[in-house]
Amino acid sequence: MLASAAALFIGGFAAFVEWLAASGISRVVSAPAAWIVLEWSRTFFPAAFPWGFIGYSQFEVLPVVQVVDLAGIYGLSALIVLVNAALVEFLRDGWRRHASLAIGLAVIVVGVLAYGAVRIRQVRAIDGPALRIGLVQGNIAQDQKWRPGLDQSILTKHVTLTAAAIKRGAELVVWPEAAVPFFFNLDRRTEKLRDFARSAGVTLLVGAPGYEQRDGDVPRQYNQAWMIGGDGEVAGPYDKIRLVPFGEYVPWGGLFGLVEKAVEGIGDFGAGTEHVVFAGPPAAGATEPTRVSALICYEAIFPDLTRRFAGNGAQLLVNVSNDAWYGRTAAPYQLLAMIAVRAVENRVPLVRATNTGVSAVVAPDGSIHNETPLFEEAVIVESVKIVRGSSLYTLLGDWLVYASVV
Repeated sequence: MLASAAALFIGGFAAFVEWLAASGISRVVSAPAAWIVLEWSRTFFPAAFPWGFIGYSQFEVLPVVQVVDLAGIYGLSALIVLVNAALVEFLRDGWRRHASLAIGLAVIVVGVLAYGAVRIRQVRAIDGPALRIGLVQGNIAQDQKWRPGLDQSILTKHVTLTAAAIKRGAELVVWPEAAVPFFFNLDRRTEKLRDFARSAGVTLLVGAPGYEQRDGDVPRQYNQAWMIGGDGEVAGPYDKIRLVPFGEYVPWGGLFGLVEKAVEGIGDFGAGTEHVVFAGPPAAGATEPTRVSALICYEAIFPDLTRRFAGNGAQLLVNVSNDAWYGRTAAPYQLLAMIAVRAVENRVPLVRATNTGVSAVVAPDGSIHNETPLFEEAVIVESVKIVRGSSLYTLLGDWLVYASVV
């Protein structure tokens, strides 16, 4: 049903652009605007699932992708559609009838490439203190993750991998989404994790489930991230704000009652509201704590949500995820590609710790380092330069989308 709903946007786009073309409005004008408005609408309608925007196709072409710090992924999607709409006009009528369009298109493309080359040099030249970060990939099979009797062995595995990261100098170690196999706020083993962090002098950022009753509501489960400092003090939680439709909640309540009964394992999670920024360990030579924000799983494919963390002062974005659901498909790689663009949009480093891969480190220029293989245990330790990012997109958000709506 969700795939069918997403496909309707393609047909709607084509019909709308051709309707405008019949009224004399050029496809070169209408197509980019219509396309990115439809991409943007997928962040909230019919269910929030903005997967696979066309701009993500360029994530490895670093000189091109740098433009997202001006208008977000929507700017890059608009550029791609603009170029292709212009090519259609050239094929229909010949480029001589559209000489001014050809010149304008060439100027835009050259300008984007030049801007990208300059920004890559600028971003890489920025100096700043480095923080030694460890990423733990436990490789827990999905059918074992919540099996009774395995919780202690799962916890022990993550602690063992963390100890290996500490030996390699990690000051902040990140565990994946729901890596803690118990309700963090209710289980006595949370104290053991605090003791471990205190004895090792390391800061842990861990994904964990939580369960509580709030504001007179019914008790709910929450998908959370917590920070345990090197002094054993706990900060958090950050409650996942963007929940997965048909996985963590059922869209539109009772309208999908049939689906709720038909699909096993659908949760009724509580959603967070606060864009939390944790105080992490200071980078080498720095006196102030590193400001860290966690994005849980597919939250990081929401451009506006991510920029709100950066706007709150986050110097490091951490994506914790469990991609075991996807198996050996293209999905984990697609998710990494989309998440890498968030680092460029906001000009901050991003690290990604997953249960079964792909875990990686993304620099503020979008380059991806230390990718892990799928379905293998892994520990990444890398010195990440901590710099306060700044970009037009972080400041103004989806201004190009709103202009396109007008």
